[in-house]
Amino acid sequence: MIVAAFFLFTGEKGQKQGKRQKQQKQKEESGRDEKIRMSDRRRQTKRSVDVKRTVRITVGILIYVLFAGMGYMNINILHEQEQYASRLNGCSGTISGTIYEIKETENRQQVFIKIVDARGMSGEEWTGFHENMKLLVYVEKGITLYPGQEAVFAGRFEQPEHAGNPGAFDAYRYYRSQGIFLILSDAELQKTGKQYSHIRAGLRKLRKRISDVIGNLYGEEDASVIRAMLLGERQGMDGDVKRMYQLNGIAHILAISALHIAIIGMTLYRRMRKWGVSYWSAGIGCSILVILYGQMTGLAGSTMRAIIMMGLLLFGKAIGRSVDLLTSTGIAGVWMSVINPYVVLDAGFQLSFAAITGIAVIVPVLQQVFSKRGSADLINKLGAGTVLQHIFGAGEKIRQSLTVSMATFLATLPVIVYYYYQFPLYGILLNLIVVPCVSVVLTGGIGTVICGCMSLQAAGWLTIPVKGILWLYEMLCQGMEQLPGACINIGHIPVKLVVGYYIALLISLYFMTRMRADRGNRTEGKQTQKIVKKSKWQVRRNQAVEEKCDQQTIKERKHRKIRYGIAEIFVVLIFCIYARSVLDHSFTVAFLDVGQGDGILIRTEQGTNIMIDCGSSDNKKVGEYVLLPALRYYGMAELDYVFITHGDKDHISGLQELYELEHTGIRIRNLVVAEYGDRERLLELINQAEQHGTEVLYMDAGSIFSEPEAGASGIFRIACIYPGESDVHTDANEASLVLQASVGSFRLLFTGDAGETAEQQMTETGRLDAVDVLKTGHHGSRYATSESFLQYIKPQYAVISCGKKNRYGHPHKETLERLQAAGAEVYRTDSSGAVILQIRAGKIMLHGYGG
Repeated sequence: MIVAAFFLFTGEKGQKQGKRQKQQKQKEESGRDEKIRMSDRRRQTKRSVDVKRTVRITVGILIYVLFAGMGYMNINILHEQEQYASRLNGCSGTISGTIYEIKETENRQQVFIKIVDARGMSGEEWTGFHENMKLLVYVEKGITLYPGQEAVFAGRFEQPEHAGNPGAFDAYRYYRSQGIFLILSDAELQKTGKQYSHIRAGLRKLRKRISDVIGNLYGEEDASVIRAMLLGERQGMDGDVKRMYQLNGIAHILAISALHIAIIGMTLYRRMRKWGVSYWSAGIGCSILVILYGQMTGLAGSTMRAIIMMGLLLFGKAIGRSVDLLTSTGIAGVWMSVINPYVVLDAGFQLSFAAITGIAVIVPVLQQVFSKRGSADLINKLGAGTVLQHIFGAGEKIRQSLTVSMATFLATLPVIVYYYYQFPLYGILLNLIVVPCVSVVLTGGIGTVICGCMSLQAAGWLTIPVKGILWLYEMLCQGMEQLPGACINIGHIPVKLVVGYYIALLISLYFMTRMRADRGNRTEGKQTQKIVKKSKWQVRRNQAVEEKCDQQTIKERKHRKIRYGIAEIFVVLIFCIYARSVLDHSFTVAFLDVGQGDGILIRTEQGTNIMIDCGSSDNKKVGEYVLLPALRYYGMAELDYVFITHGDKDHISGLQELYELEHTGIRIRNLVVAEYGDRERLLELINQAEQHGTEVLYMDAGSIFSEPEAGASGIFRIACIYPGESDVHTDANEASLVLQASVGSFRLLFTGDAGETAEQQMTETGRLDAVDVLKTGHHGSRYATSESFLQYIKPQYAVISCGKKNRYGHPHKETLERLQAAGAEVYRTDSSGAVILQIRAGKIMLHGYGG
């Protein structure tokens, strides 16, 4: 029985083992099948991924080719229009086209037209004309016109003017970025059509209504700021306020940008979603609203970018996808540049995209570098509503705001310096206060406009917080201006320095990222060590190994950190040396194109800034539009010496205006006038100088100013040649202060308005030498620059400062003939713009800035 039981048991066991083997075999076979199926799935997945990737790459290439082709076609069309416009420059004729935008200035209307037909005054059709070519027409203010209306104008075609002075507004470049190459000045309206765009006309009417409401609710100064922020009307903005905002680095809040679009569009979008409106309907409704708002405000570059990016955001929400900032920025930039390739040369376009790119690229790096691990956990542990949580939460928000402000500053710095020649040192800190308040100003401004359209009295109470914030802005700006180095004037920089800056910035960001990665690894190691320390016996068992590994790891990380730090310092030093080498430090004299008058700037190799006269009889704002931009262009935050030859308005009006202008950042240290000249006509200027802290100096014949050290071209000296005590004249022109400057062996003579009598007395004194460059006396008058005087000084070059088509007929034919006979090469500001003289490598070089 035992044996039988044994066999039975073993037989049952054998049966069980057989079953298990069979099951195991089945499992192995099913496992192999599952592996095969999984392998097939992976192959299919990989194949589908490869197909999708191939499709995406193919579609991307096709899109790139399509956009590149469109951009190439558009740039060719614009180039042909530009060439065609150069042929029409100065011609008279008639044009017919469709009005697409109207802007009002103080005296005239700017009418923008897409041309359909162009003809000469006799009716002949001009060949080579491109349809839809844009044109700017200036007409009288009282004429009623509507967008979308067909109109016929007659007049003289002119191309926008190039900048005639360093730092001045370049109208040609500005209008070219808008695709406009021709201007019809003082045009005569011959015919208008009856049909027009009711939507655009309604938007223009609404804009006018909003502007009137703002003017009634706010004071003149505050109203100009609100109009700029809500309507994009910066032309009528108060000049002092505009300069104040620019000097302190907050002028960007005046542009219609993403913040405006977000407040208007996203507020409506969120409200519609709460009402139960679908994603598609809410997105389409908000898109239409922001497009109409952009059309009403002029659709500037920053506005166009914001509208495109918001459209992509709303489209992504509708299809359940998210759009990252860098991708949407790139799409907006490509789209705008394809439509008008010249827009990439616009300063506003570059600043707008540089700021957004900085936020997308630099902010994550700075957040990693300056982030405090565990700060978020600490805030959550403190408990909701506690005082400490609010304190730590506010500190975290301030840190984030500072990071965004710093990133924007780093990204836009070279562009700002390239176009505006200066940057505000405390702009980052000021923007921390200003930018968060902008949303309150915009929301309050929109609220007051809506309420003001119904009741001005009720809206008056709503303007109080807006006025309070604008007053705070003014106080903060004025306070910042009192700080040392509030605005640093660098001057004009070359494009290669901008490129070098961005390369250095990218390398520095890379090293900062690597240092942060090492820091993160070290933090994780410390956390692991804390976990291990909870068990004492594990610490004792692994202590020797851990200490050895930790010491080696710490040494390696320290060495890497030191290497990254040294490399980053090396990059910064290399960039500073490169910047020093590419910046222009040569001796420079700029004979500015001030119109009918004189204005001369001198920058020595040692950094001494000198001005000789600045005024104009036909340019009423020569100080603001000519002198101030030129000073910033050459990086002159301070004028060491200002020499005034005599008291005529065409020699001093620019300096007087500079004293009257606020928020310029320009300081004048010394004013130099003739000891024996016409003092009465200079009393007003002298009083202005003393009130602004300028020291007044008097100079007579024989006085010499000299720099203590020699530059690369030699020691700079400037000597007074005339008048002396015995040379006093009743005629102010004949008593002009005459100065002779010398740099090494080169000599330059500045004669003011001195005539033949003064020239004869100068040659008799023996203080006058032969000169290389002569600033021709009295704007090229026939009564100056006599033949005997030219034979005595023997100039190689002669510069004549006069206005275009001036009523005096300067320069006179007789003077030009005498200069030609003397062998002098003549440069004129009326035909060449500002005349720039530089001394480099022992040679004098002259060229016209605008010709």
